[in-house]
Amino acid sequence: MDWKRILKAARTPIAILIILPGLFLLLKVMVILNLEYLSGLISDLGYIFVLLLMFGSPFILLAVPFFVYAAIKNYELDRKSAISLVLVVLPFVILELGFLLWLGGSFRLHTGPSDAPCRFPAGIECVRYKLSAVTGKLFLEIRHATGYTIIVTGINCTQNRSSDFASNGIITYGSGNNITIPSGAKAIISNPEDPTKPWLNISCTDAYGNLPSDMKVGTPYSGWVYIRYREMDTNITRTITGIFTARYEA
Repeated sequence: MDWKRILKAARTPIAILIILPGLFLLLKVMVILNLEYLSGLISDLGYIFVLLLMFGSPFILLAVPFFVYAAIKNYELDRKSAISLVLVVLPFVILELGFLLWLGGSFRLHTGPSDAPCRFPAGIECVRYKLSAVTGKLFLEIRHATGYTIIVTGINCTQNRSSDFASNGIITYGSGNNITIPSGAKAIISNPEDPTKPWLNISCTDAYGNLPSDMKVGTPYSGWVYIRYREMDTNITRTITGIFTARYEA
């Protein structure tokens, strides 16, 4: 049995099976690096790749038998070699299926303002949130698992999506004010009802920093939450961008 020919024949089916997961894993590396000027782009691209993978994977899986058959014909493999080729490709098929099932369980398609209310790049998770009617005040609790203790030095909830807002926008609690969150822990980073920490009194604004004109109960708000924090161990400051969509509540 010529394993060299078998492995050559397997190249195309395997490449097709790993291309979308490979792109998604590349994105995950970008998220881990958390480049400040890419923070918002990474958040957007992450869900584009998720949708691409979820919708593209079934078609790829259906196409794999045809590519395997074509490889058998092109390389003129005998029955035993053809079975070996299938066995070589099969683990990658299982990987693709597992990845697809994992994505299906971890992500939902969001079609309305009440869906996907809050999402950040990997490592930061929204736990609780509330957007108050009339005042536009934000209550937000997050959990982080970046592997470092982080010190949150400011947040901003806005509809400003300019490319330089993450680096040049006003994202601060003010001098000396911060929230320390150990990795794996959760903390409230915006709370208009905490009299001991008035600097947590954050409002969600329009793109110009003003309160939206319609903040009645039930009215939808779609914007972005920027969080600036410093890693305690490395002293590196990062700014991440989260998508925030909610309805005003009483």
